[in-house]
Amino acid sequence: MNTADLIYEHVKTLPEIQAQEVLKFIDFLNFKSRYPNQTTIESMQAAERGEYEGVSLADLKNQWDDA
Repeated sequence: MNTADLIYEHVKTLPEIQAQEVLKFIDFLNFKSRYPNQTTIESMQAAERGEYEGVSLADLKNQWDDA
């Protein structure tokens, strides 16, 4: 089983709200990969400036705080 399959197996057992958080995180990772020289903090700040609409700094903080 490859990584995508494993992720799918895990995500499909989650409640919808948590699955949506996973999707937002994946979107954030895709955004971050376009700017490989940025740190996570810099990427989060870019999200807060509106350079990426899929996630906000507040969303990320809430996700990390809840973890």
